[in-house]
Amino acid sequence: MEIGADLTAEVSDRWERIQFCGTGGEYFKIWIVNIFLSILTLGIYSAWAKVRTRRYFYGNTTLDGASFEYHATPTMILKGRLIAMAVLLITLSSGYIHSLLEVVFFILLALLAPFVIWRALIFNARMSSYRNVRFGYYSKASSFYVYLLLLPLLVAAAVIGMQYFSGAMDFGHTVETEALPRGGASLGVTIAVTLLTIYILAPYIQKSINSLYFNGHKYGQGQFRARLDAWSYYLIYIKIIVLGIVVSFIVMGGFTAIATFTGIGAEFSSLINTGESELPGGPGVFFSVFVFLPLFVIVIWFKAYATSRFRNYSLSKLKLDSTATFRSKMSPGELFRIQFSNLLLLVFTIGLAYPWTFVRLTRYKLQTLSVHIYGDVDQYVTQMQARQSALGEEIGEAFDLDLDLGI
Repeated sequence: MEIGADLTAEVSDRWERIQFCGTGGEYFKIWIVNIFLSILTLGIYSAWAKVRTRRYFYGNTTLDGASFEYHATPTMILKGRLIAMAVLLITLSSGYIHSLLEVVFFILLALLAPFVIWRALIFNARMSSYRNVRFGYYSKASSFYVYLLLLPLLVAAAVIGMQYFSGAMDFGHTVETEALPRGGASLGVTIAVTLLTIYILAPYIQKSINSLYFNGHKYGQGQFRARLDAWSYYLIYIKIIVLGIVVSFIVMGGFTAIATFTGIGAEFSSLINTGESELPGGPGVFFSVFVFLPLFVIVIWFKAYATSRFRNYSLSKLKLDSTATFRSKMSPGELFRIQFSNLLLLVFTIGLAYPWTFVRLTRYKLQTLSVHIYGDVDQYVTQMQARQSALGEEIGEAFDLDLDLGI
C-alpha cells in the first residue's frame, strides 16, 4: 500500500510544459480566407473570423495531453460588435452637430473604458475551457476604475498642477513669472517632479492591475492566486532605467566614434549650421540610418526586456489552489530576436508573413511556460454561470481598448 501511494504521489507531482502545435502555413489559410470574406461582407464576417482564429489557437495549445477550447459563437460576437460600431459612429458623427458634443462623447468613452475591459475579461474567461471545465473571472468593476482611471488622472493632475505653478502652461491668460508664488518651481523642477510622480505610481499601478487580473480568475470552483510584491516591480523599473543610461552612453559613444572616423560628424555639423550637406541620400537617409533606426531597435529591446522580466516574475507567483504552480523562463534576448526578425519579415513581405510571425511569437511565449502539477486537476467542475454578452469585449476591440499587463 505504501509503495502504491508513493507511486501515485510521484505520478501526480510533475512538471508539464505548455505546447503549441500550430503552424504558420495552417494559420495562413485561415487568415487569408478571413480577410477575403471580411472585405467581401463589409466586415460582417469578421465575427466568424475571430471565432475561427481563436478556436484554432486554443485547439492547438495543449497541457498534459489535453487542449484548450473556445466556446463563443459568431452571433454572440456579431451582436456586440454591431452595438460597438454604432456607438463609435455616433461618437464620430457628433462632431458635425457640435464640437462640444464630440468632446462629451469621447469623455464618456474614456469613462466607459474600465467597464469595457472588465466585461471583456469576464467574457473571454467564461468562453474558455480546459478538460471540459470552464474558466471564470470574478472581480469588481470599481477596482478597474481605481487603477485604470483614477490613479492615472492623479498623475495627470500633478503634471498640470506643476506646469501651472511653474508658468509652463497658459490657461487662457498670460502667466507672468513675477506673478508666480514665491518659490515657484522652475521648468526643470517641474519635469523632475513629473517624472518622479510617474515613476512612483507606475510600478504600483502595474502591480495592482496584474494582481487584479490573476486573482480574479477561476478554473471551475478553483481559485487562482498571485501574491505580487510592488517592490519587485520597482526593482525591474530601476534595472530598466540603469540599463537605459548605460545603453545610451554606449550608443552615443559608438556613433560619435563612427561619425569621427568616417567624416560624417563634419557633414552633420554642416547640415545643422548651413542646412547643406553632402551626406549620401540626403539628411532624411542620414537621420533614418544613424538616428531613428538605432533608437527603434533599442526601444524594441527594452520592451522585450521589460515584458520578459514582468512575465517571469508575475507567473512565478501564480498558483491554482494547492493543485498547480507556474514558472516562466522567457529570455529577453530570444524574445528580442523573435520580435525584431518578425518585424523585418513583415516589412519585406508587405505583411503577408503575419501568420508565420504571430505563430512564432505565440509558440515561444507558450513553450517558455511550465506548470507544476502536484494535485488532481480532474477534481474541478464547471460552476453554474450566467450567460454573458459579448458587448464588453467587442466595444473594447472596436475602440482599441486593450489591457497591457506587461506579461
